Parts: sequence; C-alpha cells; structure tokens
Amino acid sequence: MKRIAVFICAISLENQQKNVRGILRAAKAEGLVVYIFTCHLNFMARVESQEGTYNIMRLPDLSHFDGAILVKNTIQYAPAAEELEKRIRASQIPCVSIDQELKGMRNVMVDNYRAQYEMVRHMVSSHGAGRLCFVAGYPGNPDGEERKRGFLDACRDFSIDEENWEILDGNYSIDSGMVAAEQVLSRGKGLPDAFVCANDQMAIGVIERLRAEGVRVPEQVAVTGFDADEIGDAFHPMLTTVKKGQEEAGEIAVRMLVGKEKESTVTLEGTLIPGESCGCVLENNFRVKALRGEYVAQSLLIRQTGDFIRNMSSDFAEAECLEEFYELLKHYIHVGDMKSCYLCLCDEKQVFHRTDASEVKRMDLSDVNTRYTETSSIPVAYRNGKFVEGCFFKTGLVLPEHFEKEDAAGYYVVTPVSYRRCCFGYMVTADSEFPIQSDLFFSWIANVSIALENIRKHILMKELVDRLNEMWVYDAMTKLYNRGGFFRVAGEYLEELKKKNASGFLIFLDLDGLKTVNDTLGHEMGDAYIRAMGEVLRAVKKPQDLAMRYGGDEFVLFGECEDREASEKLVCRIEEEMKHHVFGEQRYVLSASIGCTFASLSDLKDLHLAIHEADQKMYTLKRTKKAVEAAGGRK
Repeated sequence: MKRIAVFICAISLENQQKNVRGILRAAKAEGLVVYIFTCHLNFMARVESQEGTYNIMRLPDLSHFDGAILVKNTIQYAPAAEELEKRIRASQIPCVSIDQELKGMRNVMVDNYRAQYEMVRHMVSSHGAGRLCFVAGYPGNPDGEERKRGFLDACRDFSIDEENWEILDGNYSIDSGMVAAEQVLSRGKGLPDAFVCANDQMAIGVIERLRAEGVRVPEQVAVTGFDADEIGDAFHPMLTTVKKGQEEAGEIAVRMLVGKEKESTVTLEGTLIPGESCGCVLENNFRVKALRGEYVAQSLLIRQTGDFIRNMSSDFAEAECLEEFYELLKHYIHVGDMKSCYLCLCDEKQVFHRTDASEVKRMDLSDVNTRYTETSSIPVAYRNGKFVEGCFFKTGLVLPEHFEKEDAAGYYVVTPVSYRRCCFGYMVTADSEFPIQSDLFFSWIANVSIALENIRKHILMKELVDRLNEMWVYDAMTKLYNRGGFFRVAGEYLEELKKKNASGFLIFLDLDGLKTVNDTLGHEMGDAYIRAMGEVLRAVKKPQDLAMRYGGDEFVLFGECEDREASEKLVCRIEEEMKHHVFGEQRYVLSASIGCTFASLSDLKDLHLAIHEADQKMYTLKRTKKAVEAAGGRK
C-alpha cells in the first residue's frame, strides 16, 4: 500500500483536525502518501454552493489509490456523501469509516451514546440536577442522534420525568446555542438546572446568551458541552466536556488499512473532562497552560496572514484575464507555511468560454461548468519555494505522476476552487500545516474562486459584446459585411486609397434565378445559393478588398486595381468561380448579373453614387439576359 485517499470536510475544525493529525502520524510511520480531499462550507449554505463545493468528493479516480478513509458525517451535503460511499464500494479498494458504522467497511467508532449518558449521570449524581435541557445537533447527523439517545436513556434511567427535560434543536454553531437559550429565557418560566449541549460551540452560545441576561454560569445554571474543543479550555467558565479520542481514531484507521489492526470494528470510549461550567471546582489549571502555546501560534498566524489575504482580495478584483490573475496569484502564494502549491484548472474552453459562440441567445451567466473535466492544466505550479513548469494531465490522477515523485511529499490537501455551482478546478498543497491549522486557508481559497468567477463573467461579457458587434457589422448568412459594417470601414479605406492617388473598381451583383431555386428546391437551398455567392466573393477578392451583402440577393465588391482591364478580369474570375456552385438535381448553376465601374478614386466623392452607377449597369445587363431568355436562348 502506497497511496491513500482521505475524505473529510472542514479539517481546520478541531475534531477533524485531530482525526487528520492521527492519520498523518500513522501514515508517516508506514511510509504512505496521503491525499486529503476536503472543503469548508457551512451546512446552511445555499444548495448551489453545496453542490459546487462538495464536488471535490467526485474528483479522484479511486483506481489510483490503494485504500481510503471516510469520515462521512463531516460531509454535510447528503447527496455528495451517499454518492461518495457508493463510489468507494464500487472501486473495491479497502476503506475504513471513522465515526459512522458502514456495513462492508471496517469502522473506528466513538461511543457518543455512552459518553452523553455519563454526562447526564455526572450532572444528576454530582450536582443534583433534576431539570435538564438538551441542545441537539442538526437532525440526521449520526453523532448527534447517538448523543440525543444517550441523553434520553439517561433521563429515563435516573428517573427524570418527561416534564423535567426537553430537547431544543441546534446545528452545532455558537449562534444556534444562543437561539436555544433565548427560547428558554423568552418563556419566563424559569431556567433548567443544566443545559446539556451536543457540542462545545453550542454550549458557548448558551453561556453567552445567558450572560447577556445577567444569568451566572454555573452559579444559577450549569452548562456542559461535548468534543473537548480547545476554545472550551480558554473560555470562562472553562467548559465541562467530553474528549472523543479523535487522534487515536485516525491512527487506528491507518493501522486497519495496512493490516496491523485485526478487529473489523474498534469502538473508543469518550472521556468526561470536568470543567467549571458544570459547577466542579478545579484544583489545577493544566488545561489553560496547555492551551497557551496554541493560542500564541494562532494569534501570530492570524496577524501574519490577515492583512495579506485582505490585500489579495483587493488586487484580485482588478484582474480581467487569466494571465493577469496567474501573475497575481504567484505573488500571493507565499502564505502560511506553503512551500509547494498547485492550481489545477478544468478545461479552459468549457469553463470560461461559450460553447455556441456562433449564436447569440439570452445571456445566462448561471449556465456554468459543474463537473471536473476529463483533463486539467496546472497554470501555476510552486514547488519547494520555486515556480516550475505546469502541464496538462488526466484529472482523475489529481496530480501528474512526475509531480508526486519530484515533491517527495508525505501528504497533500486537495480543496475545491468553485463559485456556487461553477467548478473551476482545485488547489493542491503539499506538506503544509496551513490548511489544517487555520480557517484562513479557506478564506485564501475563496479569494481565488471569486477572482476566477469575476474573470469568467468578464470573458463571457466580452464575447457577447464582440458577437453583438459582429451582428452589427457582418451579415449572419454570408459572413460578409452588411451595409452598416461596409460603410463603417469603407470611408476610411477610400481615404487611404485617395492619398495614394489609386484607381479602383466597384462591382454590383444581383443573383439570377433565386426565386426559381426557392420555389423548386426550397428556401434552405435558396439560403445555400446566397451563401455560395459569399464564398465566391471571398475566393476572388484581395484581403484588403471590401465585400458586402447589400441586401436580399444583391452584393457589392469594392477595392483597388490598376486599370479597367484588371477590373474586367475580376468580373470574369467571379463568373468562372460561380460555375463551381451547382444546386439540386435540376443542376442550377450559381449565376448573377454584374455591373462594374472603374475610376480614379481621387475623383470619387460618394460611394453611394458609385454603387448606384454599378447598379444601373447591372440592371442593363439583367434586362439583356431576360430578353435573350424570352427569345428562347440563354447565356
């Protein structure tokens, strides 16, 4: 076993961070290369943002990995979580699930039920609590459901009547804890003896809302948490909580993959950590002392990177094209401890350009690329402090094989670069603590994503404007100038020729037999008849000559020539070229009546008059043709 894929979201949050540290420590001992596929998004984000962000779980081709570790309950977008589980099963690579028991996989579990049960026991037996309020996690989360079940069973076993306990909904955030406390306060029916919260964040929210109303914790009401977040150690009062052993779970998962752990399921017990918030009196402040070093490190990181990321956002806002953005990113890639970092982008044509540029439809900027493309490129590659040449590669590899060899890294963190549903690609960092250590990394990624979205819209708007300009200048059917386009450029061209004292020609053409073609072969063939005339004029004209569809079945060609003989030869070339275009079984040959004028351009004051003169010559020829046809002949 050489490469393992780890699927875990929000790795900068403490529980997941502990899982990752345990996995990396064990993987290093086993000589494994770890790819961590992660993202960071509030579960209350808009559905389109969840779709785009959790797309990262679809990225890797699992046949290139020897094993996987799945922390499914961190993937808050259910469709992505279920699809990923199915993909892993279909791949048949060995997989270990952490924190959620999945049939057919090996599992490392934490006994959330027993730990929450013991928390209730502690509050009842040690503090005499008889009225309890449980602040739950969001519905459907396996950990949360087990903790709620532990709470309910403990209430029953310790003879707490139904009227003396209640369950309030939360979502694991500080805000939801504050909302829960407000619900209880607003009733005016008194406080419970204790708020038992399904995690530390909600416990802090409860305490903060109670504090705002002058309610003292734990003197007037006790509050407990779960997960043993470091913020709970620093909080006042210090939280009573449960330590889950997440680092140990990560280590065991790796040992299972390499065959050093024989049990198919290992269940770790949670450990109750008494704090001040339940009313316990602590004789030793070792938890605060242990936290000081981490607090200082986080403060320094925030100070060093906060302004950096704000400046990055401001500079990125000015980028209008990808090349400009790449240069700016090179300046802002030196963040945190990142020594190797790769921006991997989907196929540029599929992401940044319209697929039907030949047509102008209703502009819909929400019509975006939503999946990783078959191939990707690395426009910005930063390895060991130096920028190196990028390349194209198959996306499912995640990185080109030679990149991994040259990096010699122990682990990679792979995060999505997306904006709502739009998938731009992903970012890969090698052996960097920054994505694991701080939410600021995901702010850095968000700046990259927003910059690319702005560039995408800028490119599409420019393409639309260019296409609208083409519609104003060019005839859609023949791709020749229309009247507006012709007279927009012809005046300037005429002045250039006058300065040279040049002579020129103006040819007016009127298609013969278009009505007959339409009536006998249909209007689609009639359109092809018109387009053929455009092809003829493009074939015979010099690059600087101007060709126009004057309207309907009439065309104009204008340019420079040495003498009248040269203009007559051009007319002959047009007539010869038309013979190559034959339509239908009736063998209709492309034909046109042609009027031509030649003059010294210094004497020409108005192109409209020249066109009128050529038009009159054309009609003279057309009348002659019709007279011959009426007499039974045909030229």
